[in-house]
Amino acid sequence: MLQLFINYLLSMVGESLYVWSGQGESLKTMFMNWVRKVETSDANVKRVQSLLDKKMKDDIFAFDCSGLGVNWLLQKKLIKVDMTANSMYNLCTPVTKSQLKRGDWVFIRNANGIKTHIGYIVDDNLNVVECAGRDYGTIRRPLSQGSPNGAWTDFGRPESIFPELKSVKEENKVAEISRVLKLTDPRMKGDDVKALQRAVETTDDGVFGPNTETKVKEAQKRLGLNVDGKAGKDTTTALGLVWRG
Repeated sequence: MLQLFINYLLSMVGESLYVWSGQGESLKTMFMNWVRKVETSDANVKRVQSLLDKKMKDDIFAFDCSGLGVNWLLQKKLIKVDMTANSMYNLCTPVTKSQLKRGDWVFIRNANGIKTHIGYIVDDNLNVVECAGRDYGTIRRPLSQGSPNGAWTDFGRPESIFPELKSVKEENKVAEISRVLKLTDPRMKGDDVKALQRAVETTDDGVFGPNTETKVKEAQKRLGLNVDGKAGKDTTTALGLVWRG
């Protein structure tokens, strides 16, 4: 689940704006809602939509710093209510800067002790994705550079949201895949299939069946990969697994 969250964050870099209280509002959708109110017929609405899609192939979304994460976490039902940067910090186990790793969250604290800004560490090089502000939108930059809003002051590990961050557990180590996982007869089985199933959010029974193939195809489509239902090097690495084939 953590890798899916990171994939989502990375997909928003350069594709979203900062707007106060934003939680993923679509510019295309908002524009077309206005078009439907003012245009003279459904046919004309479709003509506008067609040209818009040609000129603006990728949508642009609106977030604030916490909304960038909250939008996804709410959709996945990992949290139940809207949250601020400060309340997101309260979900975390505090860690020191030297303990930071992929998946941790970083914060800026104001003079009153309130965490007013949040960023998300997305890789082992400690790069941070953040919706940084109205002049920046969503960006990725090294932790050492700080945020355009100032130096990161507080650090947390959201283990309550992503249990795989409790790295002391053997089952939470990054899995290694040494073969292309796919639907076969007889079915492919093993711990590598279980790891893949966890990565694509399906029942981890260790048997690659039709449901696993469907989930792999959904993940491939979401990640912009070739959609064939086979988990080889490109698919497994995009899902955060280690390819040893």
